[in-house]
Amino acid sequence: GATIPPGLFTMSNVVKLIALDDNNLQGTVPTEIGYMTLLGTLHLQNNGLAGTIPSELGLVTSLQWLDVTNNHFSGEIPVQIANWVRSYLLMSSNDLEGVIPAAICDRLENNSLFLEVDCEEVYCVNNASRVLQCG
Repeated sequence: GATIPPGLFTMSNVVKLIALDDNNLQGTVPTEIGYMTLLGTLHLQNNGLAGTIPSELGLVTSLQWLDVTNNHFSGEIPVQIANWVRSYLLMSSNDLEGVIPAAICDRLENNSLFLEVDCEEVYCVNNASRVLQCG
């Protein structure tokens, strides 16, 4: 499969939606994703992407919809995602694990964030686990 070229993310002032779902993409998400200041929607589901979810995504504060379902992302969910406002995060069917950062769990409790994960592997320490959507 192909990889995501870092140059894709150089059009930071014009692109609001990137849909690369179901493309048999491999490799990682380039850290240059952080340059996409106007990006509102990112569809990467149903590929073979791996590695960690880049913390640079936290710089994309306009992002309202992130779907990385059914890939091979591993590690923990980056705390920088708590910077997003009113966002939907679909992250189930990956290899994510560990504790969800408290800043994200707090956002789940006040309904300003929707997060779908594999609840056997990823969880909140506080009561926010009850508002997780299990994929």
